[in-house]
Amino acid sequence: MSCQVVFCITIMLNDLSSKFERHQPAIMSKKIFILDSKKATVEMIREVMLDEGYKVKGVIAAEGFISGVRRYKPDLVLVDYNLLSKFTGLELCRQIKANPKTAHIPVIMMTAYPWLSDCLKYWDPDAVIFKPFSVDELTRKVKNLLFFDQERHENMESL
Repeated sequence: MSCQVVFCITIMLNDLSSKFERHQPAIMSKKIFILDSKKATVEMIREVMLDEGYKVKGVIAAEGFISGVRRYKPDLVLVDYNLLSKFTGLELCRQIKANPKTAHIPVIMMTAYPWLSDCLKYWDPDAVIFKPFSVDELTRKVKNLLFFDQERHENMESL
């Protein structure tokens, strides 16, 4: 094989590589904060999100969660409704959405209670996922919210 052919192949591969890098979703460096009272659920979701390329922090205690949101500055929050504490996930969602410093953070409410769907609209979660859920459903909702959030910010900056 001549040097000229090798050079052309190298240039083509470099060009394809740079196009691939440009199309890599920017959402893959985003941070996700998970709260569920069941450690196994937190670990499962954490592993799935890490496999998707996200930075992830997971906790099982509702106490201190809101201050943790302010410190960690996540791009998305996953919170369970039933936290086995004095707080419910809905109350924590309301606190996140009521604070101007955290109101922009998308919140996915997880619940095993389908009857909650009617009252969730009053608490402002950005999405709801009913347990048990599939990994595909979870990753799709996370990507949709993060992509929508990223696209909205880019459109606002271009105005």
